Amino acid sequence: MQHPSLNEGARCDFFTCLGIWLTLELIAFGLMPAIGFDHISFSQTNPWFWASVALGIGGSFLLAAASRWVGASRNSASKAKRWAGMLSGRLVNWVALAGVAFPLLIVSMNLFYRLFAIFTSQSDGAA
Repeated sequence: MQHPSLNEGARCDFFTCLGIWLTLELIAFGLMPAIGFDHISFSQTNPWFWASVALGIGGSFLLAAASRWVGASRNSASKAKRWAGMLSGRLVNWVALAGVAFPLLIVSMNLFYRLFAIFTSQSDGAA
């Protein structure tokens, strides 16, 4: 039985994260504005879009590097180094996932803004 190399695993992680980020990006900055669900114009979302591009691509690279780092730390002879490598790799993975999931934050902000506006307009009409 052949085990995939660390480079193969890192490449798989990179492309998986990139695909997830691209899907979220299309929903947040393509589909939501197309159906009129966003409340801000593109000139206001432009900085959010470029921040999302940088965080998504950077997060994908970081996650791939961290998975390779965790894989390499498993081969350490010292138990303390192995534990430290695994812990730091997991922390870096969480930071990378936050970058990849940044468009989800944009979608959530738009959704909660829309819901807040609906509930606020209903309470103003009832008064």
